Amino acid sequence: MNLHQITTSATTKQLRQFGFLVGIVLIIIGGWQFYRQIHPTTRVILWVIGGVLFLSGLLVPKILNPLYTLWMGLAHILGWINTRILLGVIFYLVFTPIGLTMRLFKRDALQKQIDKDADSYWVDREKPQNLKEHFNRQF
Repeated sequence: MNLHQITTSATTKQLRQFGFLVGIVLIIIGGWQFYRQIHPTTRVILWVIGGVLFLSGLLVPKILNPLYTLWMGLAHILGWINTRILLGVIFYLVFTPIGLTMRLFKRDALQKQIDKDADSYWVDREKPQNLKEHFNRQF
């Protein structure tokens, strides 16, 4: 599903959930700032924005559609970036050391070396003892 499909197919239920969730989170952050006695102006702004979002989600969720579209677009972009970062980290921290270690010990897991003296590359396998059980539970 691409970004256009996600943002243009927002249902009233999704918009209502978005308003409730973001509104409550902003109110909680403002409450935390009130508890810690920090940033008095910021907490009031967070309470007002959170209250407006919460009430909009409750009364007129369709008004939240532009904000929802913007939020989902940002989430789509961040997801794309995080995927590339995560895949890069996994590649360089997991697969690269494994590959270098295998090269260091000259391990050929896929048996890619060409053996000019071999008649065939066929690998003989043992036949299963109980064929009926083997076919019933193949994996």
